[in-house]
Amino acid sequence: MIPDVLEDPDYSIGNASHFTGFRGVMAVPLIRDGTPIGAIAVGRPEPGPFADKQIALLLTFADQAVIAIENVRLFKELEDRTAQLSRSVGELKALAKWAKR
Repeated sequence: MIPDVLEDPDYSIGNASHFTGFRGVMAVPLIRDGTPIGAIAVGRPEPGPFADKQIALLLTFADQAVIAIENVRLFKELEDRTAQLSRSVGELKALAKWAKR
């Protein structure tokens, strides 16, 4: 969390409030199985620390994002496997027709 980008010596993109429109920044990691896979960051125009409720809400969003990302990955994996099985069934049907000749 950076309560004020203008006061943070590590935040060095010049006058950040004019460039980005925000002064306060908070980011939380997206972690799946102990491995970071991304982050969610929010900013606001006024400086100051974020409230505990805001931090908790962003952490909840991050948890939900990880679940959504994992669900998409699993769905794509299932789609790929279904396509492979469909091809196999088609090949088996063609082979069965050929064998009956």
